[in-house]
Amino acid sequence: MSAMADYYALRPGDYGPIVRLSYSQSEKMGATEDVIEHELELVLSKFPELSGDRLLLRFRGVRELRFEQPAWSLASFGLIEIHEGDSGFLAT
Repeated sequence: MSAMADYYALRPGDYGPIVRLSYSQSEKMGATEDVIEHELELVLSKFPELSGDRLLLRFRGVRELRFEQPAWSLASFGLIEIHEGDSGFLAT
């Protein structure tokens, strides 16, 4: 089974409210030049939130991250679409 099929088999559309969002950056070991690797980790809870089920998504090599959330809104994501790109997976 492919990585994409594995992801969709988890039924990511059933998850939404953010339990934890973390962003980190570190030097990439073994690089011939100074390279910083950026990582985003999301832990989402399942609808309804009381179920206790969680989905952990970890993205490495993050670039151009933007997070915009109205002050009045519950921080959540709808279905995070993941696509295979030339240099890895892309999330939209």
